[in-house]
Amino acid sequence: MATADTCTHEDASLAENGYLDDGTIECGLHLARFEAATGKALSYPAEVDLTTYAVKVENGDVFVDVAS
Repeated sequence: MATADTCTHEDASLAENGYLDDGTIECGLHLARFEAATGKALSYPAEVDLTTYAVKVENGDVFVDVAS
């Protein structure tokens, strides 16, 4: 599973400002936390889950389905 890059609390890139630790994504600006596997918002100030995308690996290439 892949998640959207933007914190749902406010416009902040999780790739640039976030941290991934023990299956949890944390926004470095707002300290909101999300479950990496599902995108579920785990702590305030985030109240909206991250959008998630299906991922598959074929012959070493990673494909993310952003259309669904």
